[in-house]
Amino acid sequence: MDVNLPVLNGVALLPCDATTSTGAPIEINKHRYRVLDGIRGLAIIAVLLTHGSYVIQSRLASRLTEARWTGVDLFFVLSGFLITGILIDTKSAVNRGRSFYARRVLRIFPIYYLTLAVVLFAQMRWAWVADCAGMPSLSSRLPYIFYFVNIVPLWHHGEAHQTMLQHFWSLAVEEQFYFLWPLVVWHLTTKAVYKLCGVALCLTLALRIVAGSHFGFGPWIFLCPLTRADGLLVGSALAALLASKCQPSKRLLAGLASAAVLGLAAISLGGYRQLFYGGPLMSTFGFTSLAILFGVFVAYSILFSDAALPQALQAKWLCNFGRYSYGMYVFHLPIYYLFEHLAKTYLSVTFPLRTFESFAYLGLLIAITYGVAWVSFNFFEQHFLRLKDRFAPEFPESAVSAEPDHAPVRGGDICDVLGPVLGRA
Repeated sequence: MDVNLPVLNGVALLPCDATTSTGAPIEINKHRYRVLDGIRGLAIIAVLLTHGSYVIQSRLASRLTEARWTGVDLFFVLSGFLITGILIDTKSAVNRGRSFYARRVLRIFPIYYLTLAVVLFAQMRWAWVADCAGMPSLSSRLPYIFYFVNIVPLWHHGEAHQTMLQHFWSLAVEEQFYFLWPLVVWHLTTKAVYKLCGVALCLTLALRIVAGSHFGFGPWIFLCPLTRADGLLVGSALAALLASKCQPSKRLLAGLASAAVLGLAAISLGGYRQLFYGGPLMSTFGFTSLAILFGVFVAYSILFSDAALPQALQAKWLCNFGRYSYGMYVFHLPIYYLFEHLAKTYLSVTFPLRTFESFAYLGLLIAITYGVAWVSFNFFEQHFLRLKDRFAPEFPESAVSAEPDHAPVRGGDICDVLGPVLGRA
């Protein structure tokens, strides 16, 4: 969250227009972590490259882009961190529920339902859209309308179909997290929150192992919120740790990162394909290792922002990608499908393409996606974002005058991320 609402770029402790119940302004930490925009930028680029890997003929180049599917895991870690930061910071607000949920709705719903409506309308006009949308009946549309498309594979023998809105699964995971997690954070101390996250992380891993051994490691295990919560839990634990004045040292972060990397390296010994989410090792220990690695990455970037890596993440172009990452995530697959159809139908293009042509084509898709997200943010979404001022958190006088019992957590609007899921996230 930027220091001046309603622009939602970067993060701050609380919305700068927050007031007490009597209207007295609250002194707020307005420090902005630009580095988080850069991390969002990395995550969305990874997602865009992953979904564009089908155009690349070179086996090596295609594998390199496919391996970037982990961008949604980075989105999930950011989601947990930022949303838990908001919930902790607004725990004492008298209108915390109304404020939190209303502001999420205003940020998330407009372009989500706009995209869904455009696709539903287009499939009535063009047969190729109907084939790619995968929503021929009301029963197939309801999961998208009510954010449970990620659960559908549970009653379809664990299988998930590829459609132009398939990436909405991570938005469903995020929305389910938004719905339930506030009820937990608002009724627990910050120390209890990160302890709970640790226990839940272990239970999530155990659930994947047990369920996967009985039902197989299909796409369902990648999409189900109960088996895909690692990143959200690690990000939430990081926010609660910082709120409890527990700042991890560089040595601890290095140790955790080393353990995660060794875990992923061990998984890769079973074959390159094991590094993809379809493999049993990646679907169990791999998800946990990725979440810990990305949690360390976020923590290091925030706590040691003067270091070389966090400084590199603050490059203007990368932060711009992060700024519009939510819109880019929502729009990118429909744009990919549209241009694939146009290229095949009117230019007789055959996919995959040769290496140079494929990267030029993929670069064009990313540029167009960025442009559409930029236009959407500045000329459509801003109308809704301005309404968020009406739902700013309000704090009682006692909460303003009392000494806070936790260090400030830089919360922000996770909807700048997506994710997901995402990614993401």
